[in-house]
Amino acid sequence: MNHSARLPRRLATTIFAALICIIATVSFASGSFDDLRVRVKYGDLDVSSASGAATLYKRIEGAAEAVCNPWNHGDLYYRNLFYACMRKAINNAINEINQPALFTIANAQAQAIKPNVIAASKGK
Repeated sequence: MNHSARLPRRLATTIFAALICIIATVSFASGSFDDLRVRVKYGDLDVSSASGAATLYKRIEGAAEAVCNPWNHGDLYYRNLFYACMRKAINNAINEINQPALFTIANAQAQAIKPNVIAASKGK
């Protein structure tokens, strides 16, 4: 098969892929992270203590991961959605609970996260 016969098929495939991406983006935008909820129980914890707050943070993190899991794919776009969903879910829960010790744990966790370098240029 020659290259000129493959061109219409490649063009059609490219257009189809672009439409799928647009539809996925619109679907995601209409079903925002705010619609997703999981109840995290913490009545057994003293969230004013560092150990209780750390345990609660882990529970919140686990619940956020379970809720956001539909976006946990290998594709970079969906991985970014997954991490955005996680951040929003964790931050919402921490703000709703409103305990200083939990804020301290969350801030320590945020400091511990190091960004991944996707690309870098060599300096001369």
